[in-house]
Amino acid sequence: MEKKTQPFKLALPARSLTYPKANVFIEAPAKIGAHLSMNGFIGAYTYIRTGASIGGHTKSIGRYCSIAPGVRVGDGHHPLDWLSSHPFQRGDAFWFTDEPEKAQPLKFPPKRRIVIGNDVWIGAAALVMPGVRVGDGAVLAAGCVVTKDVPPYAIVAGVPARILRYRFEPAIIERLHAAQWWRYTASSLAGLPFKDIERALTELEARKRSDRLRRIDADLYHVTRRSSAIVTDPSERRRILDEFAAHCDLTASGNRPLPQQALHATRRLGRIVGKLLP
Repeated sequence: MEKKTQPFKLALPARSLTYPKANVFIEAPAKIGAHLSMNGFIGAYTYIRTGASIGGHTKSIGRYCSIAPGVRVGDGHHPLDWLSSHPFQRGDAFWFTDEPEKAQPLKFPPKRRIVIGNDVWIGAAALVMPGVRVGDGAVLAAGCVVTKDVPPYAIVAGVPARILRYRFEPAIIERLHAAQWWRYTASSLAGLPFKDIERALTELEARKRSDRLRRIDADLYHVTRRSSAIVTDPSERRRILDEFAAHCDLTASGNRPLPQQALHATRRLGRIVGKLLP
């Protein structure tokens, strides 16, 4: 008997958690429990726990990401060199209820929007500031405040966040980037010896050579405050996915692992910081 394929699922928050300006494309399967005000893309197999907030300064979140409760990504920023840091200066009519005609909109210089790569783990209550790029495989420790770009497979912690160490040796990181395993479905990755990175990569590379991996090609949803619907136009779907790939393929954009000498230096720094931590 032929085995039936189960449809991919998308779990979304209540509409009350999706802000009016939100305009998000989400690949299925995904579980999203966050407040959403972003205008961008969330990749397949990503889950964002309840209580997180993905703000308007977020461009994209890659595939297979794990985002914990209380995380805040891309919240608004405030001017430091204006008369005030308060948003009344930008002409929001809410602050001019007595004389709304005096509201004079001023543009606040935009920052580069946040891009989070694939297989990124963000711990509880971490804060990712506008303008940051987070590389594939990075880990952001609980409670950290990320103000600068995070290289692929770096583990960062603290306020402000600093690199403690890297998850793997440079040779392994290079193989992971070459494998691009997040392009494939979880079912076609099943059975890999996940606990042994060397063996897992060797088997993954063998499956790739023998064409035994299935690329992710699931439904793409367009989510707004008012509705969520599958993108049915093939050309529109392709355009959206191509734009996502351009933003989230951090290897192609030059965000490669650090050279070996730099890796050794950051490891030494991590050991020093580790001794200072309680």
